[in-house]
Amino acid sequence: MANKKATMTDLRLLIREFIKGTSKRKISEILNLSRTSIDVYLGRMDASGKSAEDLLHSDDKTLNQVMVRDCGHRNTDSEKLDELTPLLEDYARQMQLRNMTYQLLFENYSQRVQHPYGYTQFKEKLQAYEKAHSYSFHNVYEPAGEMQADYAGDKLWIMDPHTRVGQEAYILVCVLPFSSLAFATAMLSTTMENFFDGLSRCLTYFGGAPLVVKSDNMRQWVKKYDRYEPAFTEAANQWALHYSTCLDNCRIT
Repeated sequence: MANKKATMTDLRLLIREFIKGTSKRKISEILNLSRTSIDVYLGRMDASGKSAEDLLHSDDKTLNQVMVRDCGHRNTDSEKLDELTPLLEDYARQMQLRNMTYQLLFENYSQRVQHPYGYTQFKEKLQAYEKAHSYSFHNVYEPAGEMQADYAGDKLWIMDPHTRVGQEAYILVCVLPFSSLAFATAMLSTTMENFFDGLSRCLTYFGGAPLVVKSDNMRQWVKKYDRYEPAFTEAANQWALHYSTCLDNCRIT
């Protein structure tokens, strides 16, 4: 297909068909534009940070600046990458924070730089950086081989229906990583009695005991931490003996 310069009408039709979910091949046939040209226009639309609906209803000047060229300034991918690269390490670190999302980081990023990527490209480049700088490894699990148990980071509240007084509740979560089968229970305190009662009710729910039970280095579980030979509490050892299972703890990196 020969290259054709798109008119403002072509660009608006392209955006309209994009909103409708029309395939690039079909858009190419409708507008008599090459798929390469369509990819370029859609890339510029995404890089603008504006929604397709906003661009469709914008005036010709705004649409021209976004889809054709930004007032003669060559807003190249190289410029965008040069602005984003110094921020990637900090953004990757922030993604480790609780409740952080790519959308929140994108909003911060788009306000800090002059030539921002669109959300999709920003997320792809940040995820690529995270993957390249991740030193985690893939664990392989066997059925019923291991159960992992720990308290959830966030507490919940229990409301007394009569007094309307709220009280914090700690959530014990147990997971079989091979199948992702999970059990959770709430308790008003994390005493030894409550902790091991919760573990016992979990095994009843699962219908059996795994070969190994792993938990964090909490005081109910580990009496003295050692990377290779931790000392488990007497209660933990007795519980494991009763259920014919083995104990393990998470190693501190």
